Amino acid sequence: MSINKLLDVEEHVWSPMYGLKGNIDATVQVTMQDDEGERTLVVPFEVKTGKNTSSTSHRAQTALYTLLLSDRYGSLLTRLSVS
Repeated sequence: MSINKLLDVEEHVWSPMYGLKGNIDATVQVTMQDDEGERTLVVPFEVKTGKNTSSTSHRAQTALYTLLLSDRYGSLLTRLSVS
């Protein structure tokens, strides 16, 4: 996986579909290679400071931000056009 492009910083996202809103540290475009080939995706990038932890709440926050971005940018699991 590699980050191709920084799309936005401190992006405020609101989703009427899910009834959620949040401030994403950074929205990035990534390219990943898997069994299905190469895909370009839009994903949230969150920066956490302090102790190294695998906190469930941090994982849940990132998962919810992924839902917010899917409502704003469309399906994250489909190829996006790279400009």
